[in-house]
Amino acid sequence: MVNWMTTVAAALGIVPALGLLYLTLYRFEGYFNEKRVFGTLFGGMVLGFVVAIIEALAQPLYYVIPEGSETGELDIFMAVSFMVMGFAFLEQLAKLALLNMKRFQNKVDTPFYGASVGMGFGALYVLISLGRSPVLLSGDIKILLVYGSLISLGALLFHSATGAWLGYGVAKGKKGGYLAYSVMAQLPFNGVLLLNYFYVGLPPLYVPLGLFCYGFMVWLYIYKVVLPEALPKELVDRHKRERRRGIRKSKLGMDGENKKP
Repeated sequence: MVNWMTTVAAALGIVPALGLLYLTLYRFEGYFNEKRVFGTLFGGMVLGFVVAIIEALAQPLYYVIPEGSETGELDIFMAVSFMVMGFAFLEQLAKLALLNMKRFQNKVDTPFYGASVGMGFGALYVLISLGRSPVLLSGDIKILLVYGSLISLGALLFHSATGAWLGYGVAKGKKGGYLAYSVMAQLPFNGVLLLNYFYVGLPPLYVPLGLFCYGFMVWLYIYKVVLPEALPKELVDRHKRERRRGIRKSKLGMDGENKKP
């Protein structure tokens, strides 16, 4: 049963990532290189795996074991310092490190690759996080589908959005400022995640629901405001003209074919 649950957890991380990436980028088709999108998606997955392992190894740092007790108790100060602030900085810095490569600097299409880096990051991060959570350990497939879906979608949307935001900063030459914006945006997200540790077993449904709603709101802002602003008006106008010419040529070709005896 555990192996089956692990397979479902993996699917909840990777399958939605592909669909959400398409949803994020399809209206901007023609403004980015598709091969580079999939390359950065894979790079984000590697980053998500590494960062999730680091955070798992750091977990003993925010637990204390009282004298005479065999179980650890959450140290609130250390949990806030590490889980909320430290992990937010680590995760956003990891994505920025990849996007700060020379090939992405000062390029108008970098925000789109930032979105794919963040989606890949979220996919592997979700997989490892679910693997060590009460959601998977419960052994209940219905709980995994409900809780896991909300956590997965929230994390994927959030990390893709902040990845695009970081990419926007790299494209504009303002990396430090947009790193700060992304870290601050993650503080509420990590604050909701911290609530998981105050419950024995499964947390109330409002915890994963809160993650999803917050991730969706951040993603919607990036999708509606930041990504369209990333493209210079002259580039958009030229792309529209080229598409119209392509459609016109296509119609002329079809008319010619139809006139043949």
